[in-house]
Amino acid sequence: MSETKKRNVVICSLLGVIVLMGVAYAAFSARLTVSGTANVTSRWDVKITSITGKNAVGSATDAAAPSFANTTATFSTNLVAPGDSKTYDIVVTNGGTLPAKLSSITENKGTNPAIVYTTSGLTKDQVIAAGKTATYTVTVTYSSSVTSQPASVTSAFSATFNFVQG
Repeated sequence: MSETKKRNVVICSLLGVIVLMGVAYAAFSARLTVSGTANVTSRWDVKITSITGKNAVGSATDAAAPSFANTTATFSTNLVAPGDSKTYDIVVTNGGTLPAKLSSITENKGTNPAIVYTTSGLTKDQVIAAGKTATYTVTVTYSSSVTSQPASVTSAFSATFNFVQG
């Protein structure tokens, strides 16, 4: 094979390799675009839905009608004699689509040593599943161990429930 022919073969081979590299580069450098849409359908709706006074013992009565707004409940009770008591059920409803965990309960009980508060039911770190309810029960009692009549035996109680996503 002559020298010119060899040179032409080498030049054609190199041109072929360059064309092949250009095609490969074009194939691998194509822009890839991915697009999509996401819809968030969760809903947060945790609140107090009722307060019910029950089990009045002795002469215990409501000083004012129990009330609630969102996650705060308030009630006042008149207690006449030692041993009087009244119980209140505070119902919390999770009407949302996410579980709700009770992170804390802030209670305002006043400072009257003659009045004793006991609670049961809903507790810190308890989770209320979506669509479910939980009850926090508060019993207000005029202590039977009181030795002298206090100036006032009207209790004022409020509780605020603080929830986070469970």
